[in-house]
Parts: sequence; structure tokens; C-alpha cells
Amino acid sequence: MKWKCHKRSNTISEYYLLKEDVKRLVKEKSFADQLELFDSLQKLGVAYHFEEEIKYLLNLMKYSEEKLRMEFNEDIHVMALYFRLLREHGFEVSKEVSNVFNSKLNFARDWPVESYFLAVGMTVEPQFSTCRKELAKALCFINVIDDFYDIYDLLDELQLFTEVVDRWEFASIISLPEYMKICLEGLFNMVNLLATKIKEEKGLDVLPNLKRAWLDLCKAYKVEARWYHSGYCPTFEDYLNNAWILVSTPLLSVIAHCLSENLTNLSLESFDFYPAIVRQSSIIFRFYNDLGTLKGELQRGDVSKSIQCYMKENHVSELVAQECIRNIIKKYWKELYREWIKGSRYEQTFKTVAINIPRTGHLFYLQSNDGNIGELNVEETKDNTISLLLEPITFKQVCLKDHGFHNSNTNSISFVDALSDSSLVSFLDLKYITFRGWSSLWISEDEILALVAPFKFSLACFDKTYKQHGLI
Repeated sequence: MKWKCHKRSNTISEYYLLKEDVKRLVKEKSFADQLELFDSLQKLGVAYHFEEEIKYLLNLMKYSEEKLRMEFNEDIHVMALYFRLLREHGFEVSKEVSNVFNSKLNFARDWPVESYFLAVGMTVEPQFSTCRKELAKALCFINVIDDFYDIYDLLDELQLFTEVVDRWEFASIISLPEYMKICLEGLFNMVNLLATKIKEEKGLDVLPNLKRAWLDLCKAYKVEARWYHSGYCPTFEDYLNNAWILVSTPLLSVIAHCLSENLTNLSLESFDFYPAIVRQSSIIFRFYNDLGTLKGELQRGDVSKSIQCYMKENHVSELVAQECIRNIIKKYWKELYREWIKGSRYEQTFKTVAINIPRTGHLFYLQSNDGNIGELNVEETKDNTISLLLEPITFKQVCLKDHGFHNSNTNSISFVDALSDSSLVSFLDLKYITFRGWSSLWISEDEILALVAPFKFSLACFDKTYKQHGLI
């Protein structure tokens, strides 16, 4: 027992000596090296031991910021690290430091609120809070990287960008243009920090899966960029084989899988890139995206989408092609539900995102546009975002005002009314409503029919269910 106490005493002494050594090291380092050390301490999960020293030195940096900025303005890695550490420790970032980044990325979509709006649709329940935040962050990067590949860059630069994502090393960023360095610096930090957090909490290494999913997305972007630069219109099949990855559903599904509560090392290592449920979900989302953004993307000079590919291959009009796409959507909704119902092998977070991604796509690209196929209504989307996140509503308001159903007896609407009206785009089309602990998402007519038809549910059961919960 004495030996054990003596050893513990030595261990404590060593701990304090090591801590003092690190404190001394922090003070002796140069500006850039101090930032690197702070970053390393955070990644190791021990930065809280040196919180006072870090904040003190960051405060000193703020006082001499103009001098430091002039010295390191061309070193995008150091400035990005400085920017992030200031934000993480509660310091206000100066306009001059912010401009270093904003001026190089002003061509890309800046959609943080819209990204969160989509993330809420994918994971609305409270228990998915962490997943919702990570999906929103990923969507912000997806929008920017998508714009890189779409129409703004040369093929050799895009090839370099893809190779850097493949290597996943900060050192390899040096060969890229400055605006790409900024993006990849942020991307690598975001993904690495998420992987480190999961490793600390669950002892699981998710980084290989996350890296693979991001690389797959960038490779799909590169294929589309080659088509665009060569003026090539792919066959409908070739387009779809690339586009279902391009729409980012596989990546978002992998993030959800890695954040699943019951994730195990076995399910992580045996994950299939990508299961049928992901492909089905992604194809539906892809077609909703194509239907809702066709005109806008063509005006920007983007590559041919599913409708043009189908028109050219089958020699049909745009209206006929749109109708065919809608029929394919219905087919995939049925397949998705069959896979979802039998998918007990999937983690719950993963299943939730897989089924909700096409729902949010229907809202974001079609329902927000009042059926005006071909161009995304950004203003309507903003209104929906404000309505969803800031303005509370009642269930009865949605039923009466948004859908025009009037029932003097119940002052409400049931699924019976919705299903009997084939022209109704959706029952809960512009809102999600929370009532008595239940949550409902945007549900399209195609989805309702796909869910109901195979199982021959009695429509009366919907009335019964809603009566039980005081809704009608």
C-alpha cells in the first residue's frame, strides 16, 4: 500500500512539472507556433488545463493585431487558425481579419441559415441536436465547394483540389489558390475536430469514413466539371450514376451514421459505401433538386441535368420529361419505404436522415416555389425559414390558412381530406408542427401514397389517430 501511495505521489508531481513545462513552452513560442500549439492542445483534449494562458496570449495578440496581420497576411493557414481560435475563445474578430476571408469567397453561396433550415428538416427531434449542428456545418461547406467545381475554376485547379482532399494533409494545401486554401483549412479542421470528439467519447475512429465520403463527393463534382468544360451531355443513366452522389446525400448519411448513439466498431468497419436506402433517398432528392433549380442553373451555365439528359436521349419535350421524372420519383419513394421498414440493421440516426432528406428536398425545391418548376424561389425559402424557426404557429392555423380547407364541425383537416385531393401537393407542406411531444415533417403526396398504398391502411385510422390526440 505504501508503494502505491508513493507511486501516486510521484505521478502527481510529474503531472504538475509537465504542466509547468507546457506553460513555459507556450510563452516562449513565436506567434505562429503559439497558435499551432493551442490548436494541438485542443485536439489532444487538454487545452482546458491552460485556458488562462491561452486567453492571456490571445488578448496580447489582439493588442498587436495590426502588426501581426501585416506580417502574416499572406500565410492563410496562420490567419485562419488565428481567426478560429479567437472565435472559439469568445474574442471579437476585427473587420480587417474577417475581410481576409470574405474577399476571396464572395462568389460562393453564403447560406448558413438555409443550411440549418435543411438540417432541421433532416433531424428535427431534440435527441439529434449534435447531428443537426454537424449537418448544418457540412452543408455550408458543400455549398461553397459545389460552387468551386461548378463554373468558377480551371480543371487543373479542380484536380489539385480533389487530390488534396484525397491526401487529407494540411501541408498539401500550399499548392492551391488562396481561396481554396481557406476552404480546405476550415473543412479539415471541422472534420478532424468531429472525429476527435467521437474518438474521445466512444473510442471509435470515424475519420476514415468521413474522409471517404468527402472524397467521393469531390470526385463526383470533378466528373460533372469535366462534362461542363467539354460541353458533354451525358446519357440519363450516366448522369444519374454520378448525380446521386453529387447531391451530397451519401456524405450527409455517413455523418449521421458516425453520430449514431448506438454506433459500434463493427457497424463502422462494415459500413457499405453506400446502402440501397442511401441511393434511393439520394435519387429522390436529386430529382427534386433538378426540378426546382433547372432554369437558374442553366442561366448560370451549369451542366445538363436529368430533364435535359432525358429529353435528348428520348427525343421528348420538357413537359414529358418532367412527368417521367415524377413517375420515377414515385417508384423510388416506394422502394425507399420498403427498405426503411425492413432496415432494422441501420442505426436510428442514419435511418432518420435517410428518410427525411427527400422530404426536405421536396419542401426546399418544389413546395417553396408554388409549383413553378425550374427555378428556386429564394425569397419564399427565406420566408419559410423565418416562419419555421422564429414564428410559432398552431396546428389549426396550418390546416385552415395554408390549405384552404374549411370544416365548420371540426375546424380542422385529416389525412382523409389530403389523400382524397390528388391536386394537393402536400398535407403539411410549408411547416413542421410540434404537438404533445410529436413532430411532423413536410410530407409530399408522393410519399403519402408510397407509404399508404403498399400496406392497404384504412383511411379511417388516420381520423381515429388524430381524434385521439385532440387534432380533429
